Amino acid sequence: MQLIHRDLHPANMLFEQGQVTGFIDFEIVVRGPRIFDVCYCGTSLLVSGFPDTEKMQAWPALFHSLLKGYQAVCALHHSELQALHGTLAAIELLFAAFSFETQAEEAARCNISVLKWLSTSRDLMSVSRPEDYVSSSQEAS
Repeated sequence: MQLIHRDLHPANMLFEQGQVTGFIDFEIVVRGPRIFDVCYCGTSLLVSGFPDTEKMQAWPALFHSLLKGYQAVCALHHSELQALHGTLAAIELLFAAFSFETQAEEAARCNISVLKWLSTSRDLMSVSRPEDYVSSSQEAS
């Protein structure tokens, strides 16, 4: 648990020469699971590419890169890495419920479709192999 942004997506990131240099929009910061922000950003990228088949097929590699970058700054434990897929799914469920509640039915249907895609594409996702993200120093501990 740590302070998490809760709205981390590319529009809330500052970039310079292709590198992330900062973040904005800290209105809903709370204490929460460390993996939430990286998963939230990942689902944001996934939804923005949905249902474009080419973008959907590219997403696992994009998420892998996002996770590697996060891991370089904030080393995640093996148990957190194992929880990534469930966290991605939970975020989509939360957005579907929120969208239904606010009568944004098309957005809710999109979130449900993305959730189904996550479920059926789990074997394509590099996040299903947590050992790819654990550094040798983490394995020793």
